[in-house]
Amino acid sequence: MTYAALERFVANVLHSPEPIEVTMRARNAMRLPVFSAVVTLACLGSAACGRAVDDAATVDCGPDGSAMAGDGGARNDATSDAGASNDDAGGDSDAGAPDGGTGDTGGSDAASTNDGGATSTAIAGLFSTGVDATGAPLAQGSVDPHYALASSDPNFPGPSAFVPQPNGPLPAGWASDTTTSNWTSVAANTSGDQAVYTYTTTFTLTGVDPATANIAGTWACADSCTMSLNGVQIAAYADPAWMSAEPFSIPAGSPFHNGTNTLAVAVTSAGTASTGVQIVTIGGNANVPFGAPYVVWLDAAKGVTQSDGGVSVWADQSGHGNDATPFPTQPLPTYTPVSIGGLPTMHFDGDYVDAFGIADAPSLDWGTDDYAVVLVAKYTNATPDDSPATWGTLWDKNCGTGTFVGAAMWGIYPTGDPGGNQTTAMTARAENHQIAQVPITTDDGNPHVLAMRRTGTTLYVWADGVGSSGQVPLDDVSQTGCGVDIGGALQGDIAEIIAIHGTVSDATMSALEQSLRTKYGF
Repeated sequence: MTYAALERFVANVLHSPEPIEVTMRARNAMRLPVFSAVVTLACLGSAACGRAVDDAATVDCGPDGSAMAGDGGARNDATSDAGASNDDAGGDSDAGAPDGGTGDTGGSDAASTNDGGATSTAIAGLFSTGVDATGAPLAQGSVDPHYALASSDPNFPGPSAFVPQPNGPLPAGWASDTTTSNWTSVAANTSGDQAVYTYTTTFTLTGVDPATANIAGTWACADSCTMSLNGVQIAAYADPAWMSAEPFSIPAGSPFHNGTNTLAVAVTSAGTASTGVQIVTIGGNANVPFGAPYVVWLDAAKGVTQSDGGVSVWADQSGHGNDATPFPTQPLPTYTPVSIGGLPTMHFDGDYVDAFGIADAPSLDWGTDDYAVVLVAKYTNATPDDSPATWGTLWDKNCGTGTFVGAAMWGIYPTGDPGGNQTTAMTARAENHQIAQVPITTDDGNPHVLAMRRTGTTLYVWADGVGSSGQVPLDDVSQTGCGVDIGGALQGDIAEIIAIHGTVSDATMSALEQSLRTKYGF
């Protein structure tokens, strides 16, 4: 049991009102004799005691097990998501790695819930060298299906890389093949030249927060090698690197991004001798934010392309490619580098055509499924009339025919008798069925977290945690070919938009809202 694991175990049992006997055994890498001890854990009968693992302060206990006054002193939790320890061959899982790290098999296949509502999931598409799609070692002479070769050596230009002599006589001193990996080389006999041979593989991140992604594993190469992620070097193994498999780690905060990622190993062969690479183990994890995959994630701090005095592309960060692009008319939405909470926003001037559109895609056709759209915005739209040109579009899936065929949310919307005295309210709609509106002012120029969510036949709408709901038929909100409009007639700014296809609980919505309020400082 590692120290971190022991600490977590103790945290779970310390609240027991009865003494607990725990037998501990320790061992070390030198295979010295183990020792054991019996420790009695008592005290902490009060639920207020022993909060050191969960909180920054520890509540001390009196002799009778009751909590004592005082903060008990602050501590730094070594088992938090930032820097979780990992004893397996994959090495340490650095800042942001999900609890448990990456083990010999590259982490758990099952998702696990992390603090703050996010869920950790294994990164798909990571393979050791010399294996098939199931992870089984390939036969001698097989082309490695996961790693492509590129080099300046005219004798071995690639793109095929080969499996040399699996489970057979490798060059003297090389680390052995394993039951889950083989060496991969420029040729079946491993013969190379004095050159640099680069072996490249790709994997895709979809619907996760790339800032939380992390990969770990073990590798060997002949003669020396470097590893790069998306063109940025993140690991190196010096000559002689062929004798044993050593750990490598790509921690959270490395240049991961949603969509296709490229992992490259550049192997330097010092002379006309055998060369190759072996990725013995590899695996990783990333957080699915707040438990449901994002299908649209637009953040004004990321993926912005400017041209002609405005924004020409607002790139989707969800990995689904649902980029927002402006209508083919002027003026374009503009980029404001310092706005809500000191972070960037997209600015809209109130013109109905000053807007973004997202082309329809399968990931946006939610049918009768549950969904949610959450965004951060500020605006000053005046009291609307009966025309949609004054409503301030936050999210509207339609075909441009005036018929609302999908999910929609507006910054303000007329209530009362058409043509009569109007009041304003933030509104959501599922197809043609309008629901109750949020009864608070949102068009005051201040930042707000605004959201809509459908669960079954109930459609909810929120503004800063204040909500309203209404029953609606179980409408099909797909309407293939109808895209999403954002920002039309809005007089203000949008900092971030998140669309989720799937069920989102009350607790998750609350956590997501609070996360955004914290991020944007209000």
